Amino acid sequence: MRILCAVVLASVLAVAAPAQAQTRIAVIVVDFASSDPAPSTNMDVIRRTMGDVEAFYLEQSYHRFSFTSDVWGPYRVDDSTVLAATSGFEARRALAMIARQAASDDGVDVSVYDGFVYVSPVMPLIAGGYGDRSGVWIAIAWYPTIRFQIAAHELGHHLFSLPHAEAAGDTGGSSIDVMGAGSGHFNAITKDRLGWMTESERQIATTDGDYFLTPFETVGGVKTLILTGGTQKAPRTYYVEYRQAIGFDAYLPLVDPSNLYHGAVVHLDWFSRSILQELTPTSNGRADTPALLVGQTWCEGGRKLSLRTVSATPEGLWVRVSTRHCR
Repeated sequence: MRILCAVVLASVLAVAAPAQAQTRIAVIVVDFASSDPAPSTNMDVIRRTMGDVEAFYLEQSYHRFSFTSDVWGPYRVDDSTVLAATSGFEARRALAMIARQAASDDGVDVSVYDGFVYVSPVMPLIAGGYGDRSGVWIAIAWYPTIRFQIAAHELGHHLFSLPHAEAAGDTGGSSIDVMGAGSGHFNAITKDRLGWMTESERQIATTDGDYFLTPFETVGGVKTLILTGGTQKAPRTYYVEYRQAIGFDAYLPLVDPSNLYHGAVVHLDWFSRSILQELTPTSNGRADTPALLVGQTWCEGGRKLSLRTVSATPEGLWVRVSTRHCR
């Protein structure tokens, strides 16, 4: 999976629902005794990166989920048990035990935390980023910082057991979603499953006609339109969004901004997987032009469902839905 750096972007949400009880995350930074000399660790930069990730989750959940992170260390630890591991699982488990013990020895009460991020140098069986329900491991070949996209992505695995966000025809994953290869908001399917959208923010297209969506990143209005396609025996569900260059969605380097921010974005809900549709196909094999632009019509693979983008302005998107014919 491609890994990106993200810039610091300010949240633009002016009105928000009350946040839920905050989740607490411990970020434990370690250096290894086998490394000589020890890496030069800038803890302030790591704290700023985690602060960006906190702001990202608050923004994309419409202030319905938040967490705080405490960064501890760096602790120089004996890594012999990690080096002796014969699998990634064993290496990660050994590192977690060493890191938590080092923090405890430093007076940190690790029992108060709901999740853990372990930051270490790269070593055999531990590299890049990895996250599951037991923790997040970020191994970096250089200091001073961890990368925004890796931390935000792996915390999605850790906090919510989220799968990767996929894209039709792009093996690298979604070019938009941070749970794919992108650095932007979770898609509407994921937000819906997490309970981050109210009933008034999700609309099911029960009849043919025109529907209005407000920008996906802002508070208020309909955030997603849900369509049913496929066949009676094998129905398919699609979620439509309208992305704008707002907040953390303003920096999405894997997509063409002249496409993404000017049309309808569609994800297929496929057996608990989200698959970004490439509605303006190109021949480069990447989902970098996914949006259906004004005046364009998408027909669902020879079936009756069709979606047409009628207009796209900073205020919102009008789309036309038909289930009687594709034209």
